[in-house]
This record gives sequence, C-alpha cells and structure tokens, in this order.
Amino acid sequence: MPHLYQRLLGSLLLLFALWSSVDAAATAINLGTATRLTVLGGGGITAGAGVRLFGDVAVTPAFSATLVGFSPARVLLTDYALSPLVSGKLYAPDYTLLPATLNQASTDSIAAFRSGSFQSPPDFTTGGDLGGRTLTPGLYYFNAAVTWSTDVTLQGGCADVFVFQVGGALGCAAGAKIILTGGVQANNIFWVVNGAITTGADSVLHGIFLTNAAATIAVGNTVYGRILAQTAITIAATVNVYPPTSVTCAPLVTTASSLVSTILAPVTSTLTRLSTTTTTLLSASTSTVTLPVVSTTLLATTTLQLPASTVILTSVVPTTFTTILDGVRTTIVSLVPKTATG
Repeated sequence: MPHLYQRLLGSLLLLFALWSSVDAAATAINLGTATRLTVLGGGGITAGAGVRLFGDVAVTPAFSATLVGFSPARVLLTDYALSPLVSGKLYAPDYTLLPATLNQASTDSIAAFRSGSFQSPPDFTTGGDLGGRTLTPGLYYFNAAVTWSTDVTLQGGCADVFVFQVGGALGCAAGAKIILTGGVQANNIFWVVNGAITTGADSVLHGIFLTNAAATIAVGNTVYGRILAQTAITIAATVNVYPPTSVTCAPLVTTASSLVSTILAPVTSTLTRLSTTTTTLLSASTSTVTLPVVSTTLLATTTLQLPASTVILTSVVPTTFTTILDGVRTTIVSLVPKTATG
C-alpha cells in the first residue's frame, strides 16, 4: 500500500514543519532580579512634574544624588526612600550598607541586554520605519536605527515572544502607539537597543526596554513594561509607567481519536511541545508518554507540563492527531501498515 506510506510521510513532514517553526521562535529574556524594578537607571533618573512610576525604581551604580525631581524621603532603618512620584520604593546604593542586592539587579539587567543581543538566528531581518506594519512573533534583527512614525501592531498569542535587536537608536513619532492584538503580553516583548531610546510626545509603548545607552521618555507617554538603561534616564512630565502584568495562558490542546477498530501494527507519532498541553483520548488506543511527569499512563484526559518536552503517542489503530497551536489547526493522520488484523 505505497500510497498509505506517502500520505503518512506527507503528514509527518507537515508536523515537522510546524514544530520547526516553533523551535525557531524568540526566547523570553531572563531579567533575573531586575524583574522587581519598573525603572532602573545606571547613571541616574530625572523625572518631570506629574510623573507616576508604578512599582519599584532604582539607580545604580549612580548614587541617590542622581535622582532628580523625586523629592525622596528616606525611611529610617530601611534601605529605601519614598517619593510622591513612585508607588513603590526608591532604591540607591547609598541608601543601604549592603548594596549587593541592588548591584545584582544592575548586573542582571546588563546580562539580560547581552543575552538578548546574542539570540540567533533572527526569524526576520528588516529595518527603517515600522509604522503601519503588523508584526508577528519572532526574533527581529535591525542593523541600524529603528523608528515608527505611526502605530505598529504586534499580533500573536498569549505566550508568544517578540525580541527586537536594534543596532542603533530606537524612537517613535509623537502620538505613535504600539498596539497589541490576539492576547500578546507586554512582558513577552523585548526591545534590546544598542543605542539611545527617544520617544515622541503622547506615545503608548509596550515591552521591556533594555539599552546600553540613555533613555528619554517624552511628555505624556504611557509605558506598559520596564525601562532598564545602563546610563541615564530622563522621564518628562505626566508620563505614566506601569510594570507589565502576567496572565496565565490557556493550555494548548491535542486530541487523538481512533478511525477504525481493526487491530493493525502500531505506529508512533512524536509531538514536540514547548508549553502546557492538554491531551485527550477520544477512543480506545494504546498510548505511551515520554515526559518528566509523575505518571506515564495517559488517562482519558491528562494535562501534561511540557516545557521543551516530547509526547510520544503509540496507537495500534489508524489515528488522527488534531493539533491546535496558537490558533493554527493541523491534522496529522497516522496510517498504519496492515501487517496484522484481529
């Protein structure tokens, strides 16, 4: 039955292509202890009137004298100050006798910048003006400055990651917005900028902004994310910066159902998943799972934690594997060579 093998091969190639595209996706950057900070300025932070920074803010290795416009009030017997501009705590090396934790946040921020800079290979290489474009998840590399003169849309799913490696300055025009659609989360967007960041007035930004230079956030901006700069940060009047929220993503779903009751030689299909998956067996078949899980018995409905793991479903009957991955539905039909019947 040569045509059966051809169809099986074609189905498996489709599955391989789908998972290969997932394997090439951008990887979220580990911020380490810098995750606790909404704004971190290595060379100081200057804030204008009416600024509101939600969460904790820090300068390091610069001292508290570089916190301009904050009117910091030291809290006795603690390692922080309070400010009317900051909803959380304000940190500086000279506020504590043991600055190791604060210094670690700076070290982790620099490490995150380097990690993001060296991710490869990029899924997309493009540059210039991103205004008016809709970008899908992946690793983007730009060898020069990047800007957007009008709105730019990031479209994807809840767990999708965007990493933008910018080889020059990053900026946007006044009023330009980053728009998120499809459930994209700001904490999964990383702007790794080998140059200064400068925004236009009244812009709306999303993501983690990592730069080895200065960052200047213009008047009236709203930022959903973090600003982690290795040098100075200037935040103009009436800017609001909110730390990104993290939403638990719904599990991906794989279903397998028997097509016929004839007992044939077993066939094995391997599904490699990068995140949480729910596997549901809709009819009788023999299934095994190779995973770091407590039980290797696949029950009627089993939820599997699959960070970079492999599910192996072995069926003694022809089986249809229907996979839904980030809204893309594919069907892989396992056609078993007829070597035995029962």
